[in-house]
Amino acid sequence: TMLMWVGRAVDSGLLQGLFGAPSFEKLNPTQAEETVGTRGDAVSNKIANILRQVRTERSVPYMQLKVIRCGDNLEPRFFASLIEDRTAGLQSTYTEFLQRMGYRPQGQGQN
Repeated sequence: TMLMWVGRAVDSGLLQGLFGAPSFEKLNPTQAEETVGTRGDAVSNKIANILRQVRTERSVPYMQLKVIRCGDNLEPRFFASLIEDRTAGLQSTYTEFLQRMGYRPQGQGQN
């Protein structure tokens, strides 16, 4: 599954061109994948091409696009999957970095 997070401050023109939604509140995440690349918008077409290429390179299983709006129940899943690998420039995982910075996911108080 490919995850795409959409924040509340997203440009309304981008929402309209990409998903056919006039505003963040009107964006329907369950129908969003169907509209990407179908509206004739240049950005939408570029994103559709990226999705197509990823699906070509990783053909099995089919990589569904799941659009997650800021505040949705799946939002923690998106942020948890951002960076999990150690990299040359970052000597710890993203999760370890957040823990050092004192980050606490919503709903988790200090122990």
